[in-house]
Amino acid sequence: MFSCLRAEDVNVLNGAGVDSTEGGSGGSVANTPKVNVWADVLQDINKLYVPQGLRIDVESKSKLPNKKLKTYDDYDEGTTIYALNDTSNEVDQYTNFSCGFGSTYPIDSKKEAKAKASGVEFNGEHLGDPICDCYGINFHEDHVVFCIADGCNWGVKPRDAARTGCKAFIDYMIDDDVLPEIKDTRTAVTHMIRAFSVCQKSILRATTGTSTLLGAVILRSADDAEQSISASSLDPRTSPQETRGRYNFMCLSLGDCKVFRYNKRLSNVQEITERSRPNESDMSDPGGRLGYATKAGDADIRNLAVFTQGLDEGDLVIALTDGVYDNFDPEFLGMNPSDFGQAENSTWKELDRQQRHEIKLEFRNKLILETIGEKITTSKVTEKLMEYCRNTTQASRDWVRDHPDARMPSDRNMFKGKMDHCTVLCFVVGERLEEKEEGKRKGKKKKKKGTRQHKEEGEEKEGKDKEKDIDSSEEN
Repeated sequence: MFSCLRAEDVNVLNGAGVDSTEGGSGGSVANTPKVNVWADVLQDINKLYVPQGLRIDVESKSKLPNKKLKTYDDYDEGTTIYALNDTSNEVDQYTNFSCGFGSTYPIDSKKEAKAKASGVEFNGEHLGDPICDCYGINFHEDHVVFCIADGCNWGVKPRDAARTGCKAFIDYMIDDDVLPEIKDTRTAVTHMIRAFSVCQKSILRATTGTSTLLGAVILRSADDAEQSISASSLDPRTSPQETRGRYNFMCLSLGDCKVFRYNKRLSNVQEITERSRPNESDMSDPGGRLGYATKAGDADIRNLAVFTQGLDEGDLVIALTDGVYDNFDPEFLGMNPSDFGQAENSTWKELDRQQRHEIKLEFRNKLILETIGEKITTSKVTEKLMEYCRNTTQASRDWVRDHPDARMPSDRNMFKGKMDHCTVLCFVVGERLEEKEEGKRKGKKKKKKGTRQHKEEGEEKEGKDKEKDIDSSEEN
């Protein structure tokens, strides 16, 4: 299972009377009386970026397990791969890493007809292009830093928000002034919060779009044995044996991206980010997002949460945007609670929240495992999940293509799943990034220490230096 710190540990006050500036995805944070968010480990959060009207109370003690991690005194930045495509793309040239990146929306039939009438070539553009998902992943000898983001709504602005957030998170976490400082899990989480602060500032500078973001690190335990995170003190359903492993997964999640573990020893799929989406029946509200979530430039941090998990070498980490995992939700596949032993004619909304969550969690985990099948590889996971999403949404895609000016009927038995931008990120825990014999690697390699790839890195670095100055002055 997993550990999770979220709303119950710390109170957060959002400014009242602020309206959301984005339509579509994302709930308004206007007039939120008192929203909770985790994290006593963030004693210095108010020294970092704090949105206008937002203050964090850190009086309560955190329950975040604090485990020692392997340190990286002699560190190089490894290899980083970003998704920077506006259309479908797959990364399949590595033996232990694969990514699917695409759209299940239909071809834009209006643009296709216009191109045909004009005698020009149609470029195959889909509704919803450009793709607003993004990912970034950094591989080192025995650790991984990755993030996955889903821009809220359609268009260039949310796409840019997702890209900017991903690049800022990766650049911060792999900086040679940051990773050597991470000696335990609490320090890792503190740096992830600082990275999110940099992400928010970078997005505000780059665009008025908004994006969800999930950022994570996987680091080896200090004693290389059973030092990894144990969730037993936080979750009575979890035994220490379920969370032991040589590697520690830690993520900071804002919004509705999810991470799953394929447990090689048990041959099953387990969701790490349980309950990350506050309302599992409302696809339009991700629960939180970075960027201009309000006119004042505040982030919406309603469902900000930390998730931790012990991993074993050889396990697979599978990160998904909602465009993938919503197609594994029984409610959106036309199933009813009665299919799971509940009363006849009962609806999903009538179920107790915990009961609804447990039914959907078990169903989704089992269906993902069934979909990826046996003899599992990263390439197979990516291929099977993307194929499943395309097949599940085929009826919806055909209908919208044939009826471009009409609203699709809300019949889940006829139109299953959800059309959306889709991203699958999958890699093997504890293995170096290894290229297949055939094929040429398409990812970007990070420049050596002392150089900068991200055009805003200098500003972000300056921000971190200021944070350190503040820390030093307060200590003195």
